[in-house]
Amino acid sequence: MVKIAINKTWPGFMGGVFVCFDVGPLAIQPELLYARRGTKVDLTIDSSPYTAEYRLDYFEGLLLLQWKILPAGPLKPVIFAGPSYGSLSKAKAVLFDASGSYVDSVDIKDMFKSGELAAVFGAGVELKLPFLKLSLEGRYHLGLSNIAASGFEGDSIKNKGLTMMMGVAF
Repeated sequence: MVKIAINKTWPGFMGGVFVCFDVGPLAIQPELLYARRGTKVDLTIDSSPYTAEYRLDYFEGLLLLQWKILPAGPLKPVIFAGPSYGSLSKAKAVLFDASGSYVDSVDIKDMFKSGELAAVFGAGVELKLPFLKLSLEGRYHLGLSNIAASGFEGDSIKNKGLTMMMGVAF
């Protein structure tokens, strides 16, 4: 018998490259990113407690429209929004027992669709230095498409989550 008790968010890594094309106070920022998304669930299997981590790895392309609220000075607050398309590269479920010890992992890529459409929006701040620009951003990833493959048990599944990012531009 398997019983799912509680869903929890699962932290993951995100990183990649971007280019920013400034047009006055607006900018267009295409990005290519690697992102790990997923969740943690507490399970009961044959009366024993377990935790499962669902790890979904994506390569994402984003096209963000950025607005520099105060375009003058070295410190610029920004807000941005745009579409994202992610291609699923790997998906696995990792099972841990109640003590946190690894039990098993299984490939679950066939349970998910190969692509995901999402909206990304957020805010941040840029600091312009003599030879580079530093940025700190908070983003929200809102999945728009159902990522569950046909035949997957359950309703619609959509990725969503908050991300904190730091960037360096030359």
